[in-house]
Amino acid sequence: IAQNTTLSLNGNHQLTDVDFGASTGRLVAAGGSINTAGAIDFGGELAIQFATVTANDSIDTASYTQTNGSLGGTGDVSIAGTATLSGGTMTGVATTSANGATVINGGFSLSNGRTLALNGDTEWNAGSPSINNTATLINSAGSTFTTTVNNTIFGNGTFQNNGTFVKNNGTGTTNINPVFNNAGQVNVDTGTLALNGGGTQTGNFAIAQNTTLSLNGNHQLTDV
Repeated sequence: IAQNTTLSLNGNHQLTDVDFGASTGRLVAAGGSINTAGAIDFGGELAIQFATVTANDSIDTASYTQTNGSLGGTGDVSIAGTATLSGGTMTGVATTSANGATVINGGFSLSNGRTLALNGDTEWNAGSPSINNTATLINSAGSTFTTTVNNTIFGNGTFQNNGTFVKNNGTGTTNINPVFNNAGQVNVDTGTLALNGGGTQTGNFAIAQNTTLSLNGNHQLTDV
């Protein structure tokens, strides 16, 4: 798939040991059901729109977008560059590693044991994502997760902050409903940050003047 070209998959597809070679274009899971067997190494953008993608082995891609549909299966997914998460679901006991800059700008969700490891900087600038049913979002050490919206992360999963979490822009409230564990740094620069699902707090908190950190649920504060 050459640069600036697109392969769009609709209907039901089985991809077994597919070699995308030096592809740098766009692979779109537009609709239907797509199952993979054997590792996939793709040098362009993988875009999930309305398809159900089941990865039964690893997927490595240069960039990633998801606007709807679902990504599941037991295969881990590694994104070398940018990721844009606008909607849809990542589900199943596997790990998606976003190693570049990530933007969350919609109702994207994690569920059923999925782990999303944010290994680069992340900006949450629109929408209300969710972390459900033993799923975990990890803001990795050395990474910064910045929210610029007064919205809510829904769900009963876990947000694990090992890096820096920043709430800024606006005087309203940002709600984190899943368990929020802070082993890194949390900066409340504006408005209110409400941690509503409890958690274990072993890291640092910086609460600026005229801002609020609201702790709800059961929290363990150790050497904070």
